[in-house]
Amino acid sequence: MRRAARMLMIAALAVTVCIPAAEARWGKKKRASKSEAGSAANFALQSAIVGQIEEVKLAMVWIEENPASAEAWQHLGTVLAGVGAYEDAIEALSRSTAIAPEDPSTWTDLGAAYLRSKRYKDGIKALHTALKIEPFFAKAHYNLGIAYLKLGKQEKALDAFESALTIDPDLGDPKLNPGAVNNPALDLVKLRVYMNTTGAAPAIFTK
Repeated sequence: MRRAARMLMIAALAVTVCIPAAEARWGKKKRASKSEAGSAANFALQSAIVGQIEEVKLAMVWIEENPASAEAWQHLGTVLAGVGAYEDAIEALSRSTAIAPEDPSTWTDLGAAYLRSKRYKDGIKALHTALKIEPFFAKAHYNLGIAYLKLGKQEKALDAFESALTIDPDLGDPKLNPGAVNNPALDLVKLRVYMNTTGAAPAIFTK
């Protein structure tokens, strides 16, 4: 009889300990879910007009459905940058880098958004972060060259462009990189790449 009573007491004690532990685990999951949703809920576009653009609307829907997706935030950021909403783009891309800090493409997109908003030093910082992760990321080098040009640092700009075109010669081709049309430094850079590679990559000089 005593033994049965003792077993009942142990069983009751076990239930009292396990249920709160399970509730605590469930509670953490619930809180995390709310936190993820909040990261999208507290993102508001600065312009209601921008929010009416179809591509932006679709990107926002993706965010609402996948608030913890670095890819979704990166896509939203590039879409916003494409329509000229640079500050919103910076915010979206910053969230992407927070979720996936080892992705050089997001840091490069963030750097480009900073450059478009004329925040050149912030852009350089983001681009250097991208290159620390992946030193051969051609677009990061190219955008770094743009930043240095804007700051009047001609030699640093030429070095950055040279690195970019050495890694990816297509960045010097206006047909593949429309921004190359307005880049006055590229003719000299193509010559430097050609000379430094001893004619190993003559195609980039003829484009």
